[in-house]
Amino acid sequence: MLIFNVPIKASDSFRIVADWISNLVIKPVKKNANAKFHFVYFSYKPDFDYLNLSIQSLVNHIDSEKIGSVNLFVDQKAPFNTNQIDKLKKICPKLAIHRVYEFAWASTETTMAEITSFLKVCENAEEHDFIVKVDSDILFFRNKRLSRMLTSKYDAVGDGHHLQYKYAQGGLYMIRAAVIRDVFNTIEKKHVKEVELHCGTKGEDRVISTLLAQAESPFYLTRLMLFPDEYKIMKKLPKLVRWEFCAKHFVKDKHNMSKSS
Repeated sequence: MLIFNVPIKASDSFRIVADWISNLVIKPVKKNANAKFHFVYFSYKPDFDYLNLSIQSLVNHIDSEKIGSVNLFVDQKAPFNTNQIDKLKKICPKLAIHRVYEFAWASTETTMAEITSFLKVCENAEEHDFIVKVDSDILFFRNKRLSRMLTSKYDAVGDGHHLQYKYAQGGLYMIRAAVIRDVFNTIEKKHVKEVELHCGTKGEDRVISTLLAQAESPFYLTRLMLFPDEYKIMKKLPKLVRWEFCAKHFVKDKHNMSKSS
C-alpha cells in the first residue's frame, strides 16, 4: 500500500516507522565526515545496456565529491568490447576496469571472487570509506539517503525489506573498508562453504550477511531500494521517498529500465 505515496507493507509498518524515527535523529559521526564511496559493479557483455543506464544514473545523481572510485569487474566469459568500454569511460572518467574469473550466479566461486574484489578496491580506500556493491539493474535517483549513510555510525548498510529483514539483498549494499579488511582478509573457501551449509543457500548476499554477523559487524538492515512491486504503483518520487530510498532495483524487470532512466 501507499501512505503519502510511500510504499509500506502492512506487516513491516512498525519496523518502518521505527526506522524513520531512527533516521530523523541520526547525526553525522566525526570520524566518517570525509568518507567516500567506492562503487563496485560485477557485469558482462549481455548486460551492457543495463550497466550503461546504471552508471549514467550514478554519475547524474550522486555527488561527485563523495565518489572515491567506480570499479567494474568484468566476467571474462563474455567481456565487453573496446567500443563499449570507451562508452562507459566517457560517461564515467573515474571508471576502473578489472577482470574477474570463475563467476557464476549463486556459487562458492562467485562469493570468493566478490570478496577478493572488495579487498582489491580497499587497497585504495580509507578505512572509513564505504565499498558499495551495485548490480547492473540498479538505477539511482537523486536522494539524501546515501549521504546520511556515508557519514553515519553504521559500518555496513543493506536493504532488508525484500528478504523479511533477515539478510541484505544483493542488489545494493555497502560495507566500510575497515570492516572488509578485518572480516574478509582471512576468509578461505572452506569458510564460505561452511556458511553456505548454515544458510542453506549459496546466494552471495546471504553468505556475506552471515559472515558479517558472525564477525559481530552485522548489516544495519533498512530500506534502500524500490522493487518492481513498489515503484510500479507509484506515479512519482516525492521528497519523502527520496529521503528514505536511493535507487530502483529492476530485478526481473530490466526491460523497463530505459523507460525509467
